[in-house]
Amino acid sequence: STHISAVTLSFILQCQVSGEGPFSVRWSRLDSNRLPERATTSPSYTLTITDLRQDDTGRYVCRATNRYGTTSEEVVLRVIAGRYHIYVHK
Repeated sequence: STHISAVTLSFILQCQVSGEGPFSVRWSRLDSNRLPERATTSPSYTLTITDLRQDDTGRYVCRATNRYGTTSEEVVLRVIAGRYHIYVHK
């Protein structure tokens, strides 16, 4: 018999924030697509996407806001043939 197993990848990013809280932290996509249905966010400011697919390729941004203002960090995710590459834009 033949056994075929699929490898599924998860993508986890944590938004590092510092300074005086409280903070409002929000993850979104910049390429006019919504976050995938498989994406979850947590109180520790992480974005997790399970079962990565090629259409998850895109630009993601973490936006952190406190009473002094807003800052953001952009990440480009490329999913190619079951592997992913991450580029952080400063």
